[in-house]
Amino acid sequence: MTDNETDKDKTYDLNGDGVPDEATKIGDTTYLDWDRDGKWDAMVTPEGDIYADLDGSYRFRTKALDTDGDGKIDTLETDLDGDGVADVIEKDIDGDGKFDEISGTDGK
Repeated sequence: MTDNETDKDKTYDLNGDGVPDEATKIGDTTYLDWDRDGKWDAMVTPEGDIYADLDGSYRFRTKALDTDGDGKIDTLETDLDGDGVADVIEKDIDGDGKFDEISGTDGK
């Protein structure tokens, strides 16, 4: 967020469809509904970290990252067992919006 941008002005388009995600702010956390079905698909922490609920379980186990700083999500880190460590890491290597590389934390 730039110095001139306020929280109110911040928009997200996590699914990349060109339509801003519906955002609901509760306290310092923003919840996003990208498919507008009335269910929250992701949350943005006060620190700006994005966590997604990719399996519909209402648990935000997948951290979405922009590792190269281009403003687009290119890495997903999913904690399957709830221990705070990513068990599955997915990366978009070539920037085409599709995850090319999937690996587990055990090197597989």
